[in-house]
Amino acid sequence: RQRQMCIRDRRKGLEYKVINDRQWKLLYKKYGGVAVMREKYKPENASYSKIEAYFKRINLIVLPAESPKEVTGEKAIYGSTKWTIDDLYNRIIEVLPNYGYELLRDKFRLWKLDVDSATFINQCKSVFEEDPKKLEFPGICLTLFSKDTKIEKIRGTIVIEIPSTKGGYLFKYRRDIKISKCNFCEDTAPLPLSCRCHEVFYCSSECCLLYTSD
Repeated sequence: RQRQMCIRDRRKGLEYKVINDRQWKLLYKKYGGVAVMREKYKPENASYSKIEAYFKRINLIVLPAESPKEVTGEKAIYGSTKWTIDDLYNRIIEVLPNYGYELLRDKFRLWKLDVDSATFINQCKSVFEEDPKKLEFPGICLTLFSKDTKIEKIRGTIVIEIPSTKGGYLFKYRRDIKISKCNFCEDTAPLPLSCRCHEVFYCSSECCLLYTSD
């Protein structure tokens, strides 16, 4: 599921409370934890503000180019649906130390996986049997999206590709991908897939299958 409720079936003021920064620091000092900013927003046609309770689940796979057989299984983080891709990069920089990496933003790549995670992980474990120069990622690099693209428009697992000690990556980075409206979901995004006529383009294999099945 793409949306998760972090405060499920709980009543504000009775079973959970919204606290200020000073209170959070006091609790963090005593119990530890991870700060995830909740956005305040105003519902449509309302005169009051609410605190965001629903977070988007983002599945991550870490792929080290140095040793792709050590690719991790899916691990989840949660983020605001109001986050942009820029915010996602910043959040991933915060969680990378949990995987043993401390990297700057321009020292790793983010990919949107367009196939089943288990299939991708199994392929990575045999990647040394092929010529890395010929490998094409089964998805699209997030650097092709605008930095202010909302992450709620990004569907699928995110792969964090960690470069080798020499700075090399396993997968080719395509720069020739058309960026326009997907013919199915109508989101403006990179469109790596097209039909045989090369006049209809899709942002993902999911949209392609749904469009052709209609």
